[in-house]
Amino acid sequence: MLSGYLSLASLVILTIKGLEKRLNQIQEEHAKATADLGRANEDLETRAKTLHGKSPQVSQAGEESESLRKMFEHRCTVDEKRLKVLESQLKEARNTVEEADKKCDEVRIGHFGFLNDSNLF
Repeated sequence: MLSGYLSLASLVILTIKGLEKRLNQIQEEHAKATADLGRANEDLETRAKTLHGKSPQVSQAGEESESLRKMFEHRCTVDEKRLKVLESQLKEARNTVEEADKKCDEVRIGHFGFLNDSNLF
């Protein structure tokens, strides 16, 4: 029975040593994470100060960007209107040319009589 207690005591001692080792690892990881967090906070504070100092510049750049966007949007609208007008004028010009061709053919036929292409040369 004594050997059973000794085996059990050995097992408990090994378990305690394993737990102590794992506890030390966790404490080291915690210390490292805390240090990393501190550095990250410092970095964020530095960046925040930098951005705060640049805030007017960033704001002005944003306003200029918005102004340029509106200008280009207006130009696109104007260009679309011009394009519609030009398309309409092109359509009218094509119709005018077709009508002129028809009238020219009518005049030629009426003036010269019915001519086919072979009589022209």
